[in-house]
Amino acid sequence: MPYDFMWLNLGYQLSEKNEYLPLSLEVFKMASLIFPDAWYISQGYAYVLEKAEEREEAILMYKKCVAQNPQNEFVKRKLIDLESK
Repeated sequence: MPYDFMWLNLGYQLSEKNEYLPLSLEVFKMASLIFPDAWYISQGYAYVLEKAEEREEAILMYKKCVAQNPQNEFVKRKLIDLESK
């Protein structure tokens, strides 16, 4: 398994329990610095930011994800939903 997917999996696994949400955010933050062009890291980070109720930061990260992967319709819908709140 490539290292970027190991970071991605770790971030998602930590996000499953609310008490580990801060650790998940740190994992995704570090992964986004190590793998700045990986759209799936940006998407995962945005998801965890949204789960942590950090709406503005999640919007910025979803926008980064769309810039990295313009075909990602799921993220485009997430952006529309978050921006309308």
